[in-house]
Amino acid sequence: MIKKQKLSLKQACLHFHLSSESLIVTWQKRFNESGLAGLQPRKKGRALMKKSEHEPNKRKPKSAKEPLSREEELLKENEYLRAENALLKKLHALVKADQKRK
Repeated sequence: MIKKQKLSLKQACLHFHLSSESLIVTWQKRFNESGLAGLQPRKKGRALMKKSEHEPNKRKPKSAKEPLSREEELLKENEYLRAENALLKKLHALVKADQKRK
């Protein structure tokens, strides 16, 4: 319509109630490059990644887990207790700082 009626960009914006001339320029570029398909809405967001068929699943199902040895159990418990101890120390420091502020 713009070419047929020989409208300027500004006149076309006023006629179609568009806020910016750059919209028309963008649409014209897309149409010239891809035809009507270039004017179709694009999918938004991030593209999903497909899992490779050749890459095996790294996680084992829970039922297939082997029982831990005594040493592994103790190491796991030790790690848990260290984390719990660190958490309690931070909580104690926060309570102490809060009391100091008051």
